Amino acid sequence: MSFKANAVSVTTTATNLIEHTVRGSVDDPVAVTLLNSGGQTVFIGDENVDTTDGYELVQDAVLQLTMKTGEKLYGIVAATTAEVRVLLENV
Repeated sequence: MSFKANAVSVTTTATNLIEHTVRGSVDDPVAVTLLNSGGQTVFIGDENVDTTDGYELVQDAVLQLTMKTGEKLYGIVAATTAEVRVLLENV
């Protein structure tokens, strides 16, 4: 099993949270853990995410999910920037 970790600075435009190419499959997905270590809520969604319809990831919250090849995940904040820590497992 291998891991990849990085920090992403999320801004007021949709920011790609997964910089590594995800190569998971239905039978072997990639486990993703997100930690909002910034000072404000980060909204999670697709490339069109905004602060009114994104999934709210409040400060210090953790979100775990699985992803398959070709799936992308974005974040956005209402003002300034926030850091999101990303851990990929099984890459």
